[in-house]
Amino acid sequence: MNRFFSKAVDFIDIKSLIHLLDLDQEKNSHLDKTQKIYNVSSLQDAGNGDISFLQNKKYYHSFLETKSEFCLVSDEIAKNYNEIAKNYNEKTKIIIAKDPYTSIAKLANYFYPNVNNPVILINKNPNFPFANVDITAQIGQNVQIGHGVTIEKNVTIEDNVIISHGSFIGHGCNINKNTVIYENTSIRYATIGSNCIIHSGVKIGQDGFGFAIDDKTKSLFKITHLGIVKIGNNVEIGANSCIDRGSFDTTDIHDNVKLDNLIQVGHNAKIGQSSVIAAQTAIAGSTSIGMGCMIGGQVGIAGHIKIGNFVQIGGKAGVISNIQDNEKVAGHPALPVFSWLKINAMLKKMIKKHPNNDK
Repeated sequence: MNRFFSKAVDFIDIKSLIHLLDLDQEKNSHLDKTQKIYNVSSLQDAGNGDISFLQNKKYYHSFLETKSEFCLVSDEIAKNYNEIAKNYNEKTKIIIAKDPYTSIAKLANYFYPNVNNPVILINKNPNFPFANVDITAQIGQNVQIGHGVTIEKNVTIEDNVIISHGSFIGHGCNINKNTVIYENTSIRYATIGSNCIIHSGVKIGQDGFGFAIDDKTKSLFKITHLGIVKIGNNVEIGANSCIDRGSFDTTDIHDNVKLDNLIQVGHNAKIGQSSVIAAQTAIAGSTSIGMGCMIGGQVGIAGHIKIGNFVQIGGKAGVISNIQDNEKVAGHPALPVFSWLKINAMLKKMIKKHPNNDK
């Protein structure tokens, strides 16, 4: 898929795919069983030889525009096929699965079974006696590396970067010039822009919170995460914040974003340029936040929603639906701020009229 991930097998043919995923042979009788699939990907990034999936109706637009050669879809979507795909690219072949999400997860694990296994071996560079720097890592000019730092193979560290004590940089990562990484930080499957500040204890690039339910065993099946994290330029990330890598997409933090301490950013999330987010806010997976947004502390934002540009969200708000550009919201669930203030005023009046209702 990219420099971060290595496949265990080159391809799988349709006949083997149907067997591996226990798909209904009759429903997939239209397929050429000799055709081969070479990789798994998101609808947005897939191309010839790839397979993707459509589980959520919110992504119909991506389904219609995808260049994926194959796409796993549910029975429900297949039944509505003619209605939703009037402009459908006929080069994409649909494969019917009871649960496309679980099916793509199993297939990803088939191609990439070792993604979650940590790489332990380091071919140590003798020029850094107090750190574990792999000899294949490219280290720029005036780079400072603290005691106990681990830098794995094929990492690129540009000029004037500072990496403080006890930090970890996983294989293939890029850290661009003038970035400062404080102690005990972990960065894997990520590219970090220039002039960034990453505070102590930050974790970037771990796999996200993604599980599917195995239909036969009814047990949870872990989703193999094959995406990465992209951090733009001039980004600041507060202490002990966590940014999960994408599942099949990329988690994007754009230029000039400022994140406070203890913030959770879920897999595939996008945060637009110059947005500012206060402490203890959690952003669920696949949510998009526009540019110039201001988000208060302890806000909870649901997954698969879109927040527009220049939105303001009050502290402790619970955001469960899309928000349009320039809106100001507060409360739980989040409402336009004036509606929320009116509701609170009405509640206070009701309590004054009936002061003993709590007895």
